[in-house]
Amino acid sequence: MISKFLTTAIITLSVASAANAKNIRYSEMDQGEIKLFLGGHSEDVCEFSKGDIISVKLEINGDIVKSTNPPETKVEVQKGFFLKMTNNVPLLSWDGVEFRPFRELISGEMSVGATGDQAVDSVLIKLDAKVRN
Repeated sequence: MISKFLTTAIITLSVASAANAKNIRYSEMDQGEIKLFLGGHSEDVCEFSKGDIISVKLEINGDIVKSTNPPETKVEVQKGFFLKMTNNVPLLSWDGVEFRPFRELISGEMSVGATGDQAVDSVLIKLDAKVRN
């Protein structure tokens, strides 16, 4: 009896929680909303549309190298997607309905090279991300 009650309560809370969630466009979010969303403090779904510009910082940590004061760079969304945070885990969706972990929907490669015409002026880290088929 308690188990059935507990199951019903959990389902009810989940449905009520999902009912409070709404889709919000990334381009319409302010810095505070983005911080709350990425911190896992929002039940909303964030929609990224083709052409949206996202500010990102690449931070590198480890035993071999570490970034110091990483610069901000801009990336442009090439394919629209939806993002939601569940238990501080980012989940991705192409349709806004079925959400899955990034690794199930995206594949890619990372390579390291150098930039500069005559002399090397910086190390280039290249990420090639593709939609998983």
